[in-house]
Amino acid sequence: AGVLVALPSPRAGFGALSKCVKSKGRCFIWLYHPMERHCNTGDCTREVLYDWIRRRITSRLPIRLQEIFYLCLLPPYFLKRAIMNPFRNVKESRTWREKMQGFIDHFSPVFMHRNTEDEAKEWFKEEGFEEVAVAYKEHYGFGIRGDR
Repeated sequence: AGVLVALPSPRAGFGALSKCVKSKGRCFIWLYHPMERHCNTGDCTREVLYDWIRRRITSRLPIRLQEIFYLCLLPPYFLKRAIMNPFRNVKESRTWREKMQGFIDHFSPVFMHRNTEDEAKEWFKEEGFEEVAVAYKEHYGFGIRGDR
């Protein structure tokens, strides 16, 4: 879950992964939705900005410098959370380690592909999977599975 999006070719990665699935086995992947699918303009704007930062700055830094950069982002993140949480219905309870991992997952990869559900279904079918179905949808992505 979440690995194929960071490969140079998610489709090729899926092809290699599918060869590891035995007969009567199930394969599950998680992918990001295309940005156009985000209904909230603020989400799309933020994702475009994050994508620019990732492509031009963070993915080019050595991982140790990235970690320092992400550590510097934690205090403003928690300050914003402390200020905003009283006004939200849903409380976010991620720890600093979980948020740090989120920064790494989002800003470190050289690639961050986004695919449609139909594209992913086609990958499964091309690799001989049956009973292909979107398992669940989230705000930024979706999980999809298929059976051999």
